[in-house]
Amino acid sequence: NNLISDSETYGILIDASRDNAVDPDGNYTGTTNMPHAGVVQNFGVQNNARLVPGVSVMNNVVAESGTAGIKFSGDTNAGNVPDATVPSGRLINNTIYNGDGTGIGIQVNDNAAAFLLNNVFAELGTGVELDDTSDDLTVIAASAFYAISGEEVAGGSQATQNEGIKLAVDPFVNAAAGNFYPAENAGIIDNGMD
Repeated sequence: NNLISDSETYGILIDASRDNAVDPDGNYTGTTNMPHAGVVQNFGVQNNARLVPGVSVMNNVVAESGTAGIKFSGDTNAGNVPDATVPSGRLINNTIYNGDGTGIGIQVNDNAAAFLLNNVFAELGTGVELDDTSDDLTVIAASAFYAISGEEVAGGSQATQNEGIKLAVDPFVNAAAGNFYPAENAGIIDNGMD
């Protein structure tokens, strides 16, 4: 339960990286360029999607972020490098608000798999933005969208999603003043999914 506001770029940033630093212990020379999260282990049943458990981001209010409220990103796997695992994150019960009709609510990219449930996107340029590497790995369910000036879901041609709730009336008591409690009879009350 956090209130995160006025971030220059991202309110919450979850990103992957590779080992591109020289080993400080001298165990090897140069860099390995291996993903920090490792690679998928082979078992009897192949994990061709390379999915591994990732973070859960729950019950946050992210307001007035520069680029996006939440960025969930995997590894680009660019060049001649071992394929990294694909983090599977759960972004649940978050409110993302920008107030001026710009910015992105949740950005998912670089081979990340996200499960977005019960999120509220308000007064943004784009509600959810997906790139080609994360599009078919992402599920969007039971989310509400209010005053989105652009697309509610950009790049989500293959993402599994329900219609969500399109709100015509401001769902908050006074978001401009930082009060994100649901307004009386707001469309976000009792419209989530368990």
